[in-house]
Amino acid sequence: NKKIIVADVVGYAVDPLLRTFIVNRGEEEGVTEGVSVVSEHGFLLGRVVRVFKRRSFVEKIQSPNVEFLVHFEGKNTRSDFVAKGMVNYVLGTKIQKGNYEEQIPVVTSGLDGKFPPGLLVGEADTFVLSRDQTFIESVIKTDNETKQRVFIIAEGTYQ
Repeated sequence: NKKIIVADVVGYAVDPLLRTFIVNRGEEEGVTEGVSVVSEHGFLLGRVVRVFKRRSFVEKIQSPNVEFLVHFEGKNTRSDFVAKGMVNYVLGTKIQKGNYEEQIPVVTSGLDGKFPPGLLVGEADTFVLSRDQTFIESVIKTDNETKQRVFIIAEGTYQ
């Protein structure tokens, strides 16, 4: 029941560390700051951070500036944790017993108000025990491929 706007990617930020791309939809099509942007496969790519008349800037979830809460459930395993910069994540505040041998889908929790709940972020795998043996850590595999077309979830702005 959400309004979806199809947009083409028309450019990328000059600085690759910014991890920002530009789409050909803006205020005229109903795009507002804070709305989520997903890939054609439903993976969360980022959110709109700047809107112009016919263009919008999207900050990717891989940007070091982006931090939000995510959730995953696997065999005997369940956790909410903070994702930042989509590099390495701490999956819990204590050692969690469970089966970490398979890939587990990771979705937005919605609890932080930055993204709506249930958007697919990626898959957690390669679970390892932290050096101090108090955390289970994992890398989240996200949709990192270059996009030509994206989908903007135009209703439900999250700050």
